[in-house]
Amino acid sequence: MQWLSLCFLSLLLFLIYPLKTVAQESNNEPMNGFSYQVRQPENQINKNVGYYDLLMKKGQKQKVELILYNAKKKAIDVSIKLSSAKTNANGVVEYAPNALKEDDSLKYKFTDIVKTTDRVTVPAESDKTVILEITMPEDSIEGLIAGGIQLQLIEEEKNTEKEIIQNKFAYLIGFLLSESDTKDIKPRLKFNETYSKVSNGQHTLFLNYSNTSPIFVENMDVVVKVSKHNSNKDLFELKKSGLRMAPNSMIDFPISLEDKKLAKGKYKLQADIRLSTGENWKWEQNFTVTQDDLSSLDVQKKELGEDNTISLYTLLLGITSVVILVLVMVVFLIKRIKK
Repeated sequence: MQWLSLCFLSLLLFLIYPLKTVAQESNNEPMNGFSYQVRQPENQINKNVGYYDLLMKKGQKQKVELILYNAKKKAIDVSIKLSSAKTNANGVVEYAPNALKEDDSLKYKFTDIVKTTDRVTVPAESDKTVILEITMPEDSIEGLIAGGIQLQLIEEEKNTEKEIIQNKFAYLIGFLLSESDTKDIKPRLKFNETYSKVSNGQHTLFLNYSNTSPIFVENMDVVVKVSKHNSNKDLFELKKSGLRMAPNSMIDFPISLEDKKLAKGKYKLQADIRLSTGENWKWEQNFTVTQDDLSSLDVQKKELGEDNTISLYTLLLGITSVVILVLVMVVFLIKRIKK
């Protein structure tokens, strides 16, 4: 009787308070018994941060250490991946490996400068030192070479011989290399192109531009206006603020046209980008919405709608099953109480 009551209460709470999990990993909160420590060398510029920020010389070779800790009672395997810093469509700097394109202005890739092993085993209740080898270019560099280190646990999948990255949680550690003070280097933004295509089932306009300077761009405000190509009357306006860009990176800034109901024809895009430091860039570009764009959009919308219908059916079926189970248990409990 007590067991049935507990089951009923658990199911009721599940219906009222859906389960949510949030992963917030940090160096002070070990991920399933796994943590790390950045061992800062003497040439660390900012000693109050948890990432590498090193002052180097041209042609310099150096080895730095990263300590991995394992609090578990069994050994763990850790995947180590390096990546150049890039900028995603949301104006966020990406330090993890990704499929984002590199900008043409990127002369020295982080992954060509820094090397390490791609996998390491950390013994039970012990630690392991990972060596990161740095080889600076023979020519002097201006500004920053920026990248990141991704650490992920690897575990064998139960009942199979396959290996999986556990929960896809990861530690990301920034890595900056410079040869001189970068404070006087100014951002340089360059317009590349405007193009329209179907993305994730939505008709989307993209503003592609680059930060060709070897420093981070901070606090970037973007205003985009779209009008008919021969008109000064705005059809719509999009504003975003607080965006960032990695050194020598590009951004594909998306403007959804899904609810704008643009017919095929010629249009004009005006972009205004401002920084909190006062710099300002303005670009104007014509673009065309074709019948092929609209037809492709209709096809993808239909496919997306079918996928959503299947997902909704599965969700409703699951909810209905749980509700029926709860009702059966309620009826059973009432009958037991009456007896």
